[in-house]
Amino acid sequence: MEAIELTRQDYIDGLASVAEASGGGTYLYKFKASFPEGLNTASALEICRLIQNPDLDAKVRLARICLLGKPCEVTNPDGSVEKFKMNNADDSFDAFDEFKKWPLALMAVADAIYGFVLKKSVRL
Repeated sequence: MEAIELTRQDYIDGLASVAEASGGGTYLYKFKASFPEGLNTASALEICRLIQNPDLDAKVRLARICLLGKPCEVTNPDGSVEKFKMNNADDSFDAFDEFKKWPLALMAVADAIYGFVLKKSVRL
């Protein structure tokens, strides 16, 4: 294993990267998720649970439900495309190479599914 030396600047740079990626920055917008066979429908309970508490864990849970048995294609910021399919609701996203190479792809996919479900579910 390679030796690593860190300073306070690494912490500051890391926080700046996270702010750019998940806040007002555009990094997460560079991911594109496609669902060639559509998505599964979440139950009313799952949708209400998510509206009440839209944290990352809840969004990932919704993504698992919606993706179960469905192929997913993710276009990454560098233009590469990764394909995966969840065959079991208990599968971990960590098992897929996509999320090992591009950890923030999980946020992008989960947020996209969350937004889609809300758009379809909330009638104004």
